[in-house]
Amino acid sequence: MHPDDILDSIASMRPTPGIEELITTLAANDWDVLVLTDANTVFVNHWLKTHGLQDAVSAVVTNRAFWKNDRLYIEPCMHQSTCPRCPTNLCKSIALGQWCQKPYANIIYSGDGRNDFCPATTLPPHVSI
Repeated sequence: MHPDDILDSIASMRPTPGIEELITTLAANDWDVLVLTDANTVFVNHWLKTHGLQDAVSAVVTNRAFWKNDRLYIEPCMHQSTCPRCPTNLCKSIALGQWCQKPYANIIYSGDGRNDFCPATTLPPHVSI
């Protein structure tokens, strides 16, 4: 499969209804918007750019990816062995803790799968899930 075919497939993924408005509204109101995912930088950044959201997102924390000779290479986001609930390439609790070094008055965490259980159970009490 050619890289363009893969990127076209990523671009064709429709956003969850309301997510574009949510991200742009948060960014317009000076919220930091973090995308924390077990996907990869090529897929996430291409999807964000395709949907006009790249400038609204403050940061993307995910597995590093790059093309070389029309082949996609993916490197782990981290090498963790302290959290038994998460894969070695990404513990979202650890990643979120590292990213949230500055104190936030409010944090809203939204997840869509099993790998969001760990951060949902370790977030401080002032966080909305």
